[in-house]
Amino acid sequence: MARDWLHGDRCFNCLFVRVSFTHLQQKRKEAEEKGAEMNSKGQLGAVSSSKPGYEWVSKMVWSIPTKFTDAEGIRRLGPPSAWVKIGSNVNIEFLSCSLSERVCDKGTNGGWLFMYTCVLAEIGIMFPFTPFECSMLRQINCAPSQNHPNSWGYMKAFQVLMEYLEESPSLEVFFYLFQTKGVDRGTWVTLSSHQGRTVFCPFKATYRDFKDYYIKVRSAENSFPFYLDEHLAKRFPLYWNKRPVQCLGVEELSDHDADLVEFLFINLKGGRVLNTAELLKWDSDRL
Repeated sequence: MARDWLHGDRCFNCLFVRVSFTHLQQKRKEAEEKGAEMNSKGQLGAVSSSKPGYEWVSKMVWSIPTKFTDAEGIRRLGPPSAWVKIGSNVNIEFLSCSLSERVCDKGTNGGWLFMYTCVLAEIGIMFPFTPFECSMLRQINCAPSQNHPNSWGYMKAFQVLMEYLEESPSLEVFFYLFQTKGVDRGTWVTLSSHQGRTVFCPFKATYRDFKDYYIKVRSAENSFPFYLDEHLAKRFPLYWNKRPVQCLGVEELSDHDADLVEFLFINLKGGRVLNTAELLKWDSDRL
């Protein structure tokens, strides 16, 4: 196991950051901005949609159309193949949205899903999703676009770290470190660290510039749908769910996972955490 990374790998070692007074000030500012946004737009749970079946969706989500409403905007994203893993035999297409469509809409014909472009371009999520990513979305009963970009950042960073340590990413270890929030507000589902178990800082302290940048993604014609398994069952939810699962954490770990978590905490003592943005950049640069 590659567990000498703290002392032996300078590239990885530089990804640590210290939780400082400046970081705490930034978090406080984020909370204040969020409160102001709630006051100006109404409570997050307030509903503006009269569309049957969408009464549970928050006003903030329903009020935001995408900027990708024509073919030109889609072309500027570049070839969809850039977001497909080499050797996966997956073929996808990007589609624009109509002015009336919202990220929480459920397709009448099915076969496609919404994705925020920042999750692809900034976080580095690619198709097909990894088994861990599919398991995560099933566990929290959450569509890809219902999962907040920072939550995707945590998921990706966790996988990078586990790969570096030559460990398989597990839901048990992940939910020992994280819990879900925002599951009953009709808005995006967010992950946050359990108190005293912080390993990663957020990809962005304030992730506010993503909400109107979503597209539709589907499998190319005559291609096997990337969202189905070999039994033709969905590998994860395609569309927003009214009742995502609130995961409050794992109380007990196997001996192996407990040793892994103890190793992380020993090397992250003194308020040190991993810089998610730098970690994902490091992972992208090495590929």
